[in-house]
Amino acid sequence: MRSVGVKQTMDYTAIELMGSDRPGLLSEVSAVLTNLKCNIVNAEVWTHNMRAAAVMHVTDEETSSAITDSQRLSLIKELLCNVLGGGNRKR
Repeated sequence: MRSVGVKQTMDYTAIELMGSDRPGLLSEVSAVLTNLKCNIVNAEVWTHNMRAAAVMHVTDEETSSAITDSQRLSLIKELLCNVLGGGNRKR
């Protein structure tokens, strides 16, 4: 089971992630957010029994505020869900 939740506040966008842990997962999540021009303000990450969970607060790189564009938020959610799924079902 994997899930990605996105919620906006005035100052940042909160992203909640949950899925299977694996080497390099945090690096891949960070790379996706960086490529989408998101700044990671802070993050809390937990792992236990091969499961991973994280709450990350991100801002738009250009405005330094919450991401409000619904299409961009959908893209962030979709790409992070792919990363949590390993990006390849055959793995």
